[in-house]
Amino acid sequence: MVLQMQEAGQKSDSITLVSVLPAVADVKALRIGRSIHNYAFSVGFESMANVATAMLDMYFKCGSVRNARFMFKGMSSCSRNVVSWNTMINGYEQNGESEEAFATFLKMLDEGVEPTNVSMMGALHACANLGDLERGRYVHRLLDEKKIGFDVSVMNSLISMYSKCKRVDIAASVFGNLKHKTVVTWNAMILGYAQNGCVNEALNLFCEMQSHD
Repeated sequence: MVLQMQEAGQKSDSITLVSVLPAVADVKALRIGRSIHNYAFSVGFESMANVATAMLDMYFKCGSVRNARFMFKGMSSCSRNVVSWNTMINGYEQNGESEEAFATFLKMLDEGVEPTNVSMMGALHACANLGDLERGRYVHRLLDEKKIGFDVSVMNSLISMYSKCKRVDIAASVFGNLKHKTVVTWNAMILGYAQNGCVNEALNLFCEMQSHD
């Protein structure tokens, strides 16, 4: 459609780029993505927060972490919003760079950007993959401080983090205190028990979940 639009003599605007970049990311067409980046730079769209964030996401999904990092460093503080920070955190995580993901989370906090539930989940996933209980507890304290702990998706990530950090007892406590549990919550706790060799607890919880249907 973009090619047809160009053939019809219509120039791409920022909305066009934001719309087409996810498609480029899905098919991992890095060469096309770079061409779009060059076009965005030439017409001044690169400085727009929504375009820049879409390009960051495209680079990460195409596996080009270096290009994403370089681009983010070049972004002004004005164009770096919480969405672009979250894109960096999750992008590093998706590419197996959990240390970079958590370091980016900390830098976001240092720069005074208020974290969202997406930020917190990204940080928790990084802690889980690193098996870092101390940093995981730090994020948990931050959740309580920021009052983000009411989000069930964040709590699911918290359960998974504690389970992967070999503290399934704390994961079970978080699970027990949750008033609203989704099937993802139940699965996270069952998997947590299984990962820690608590076979009977996993089976019992599975039976309990069935009785809640």
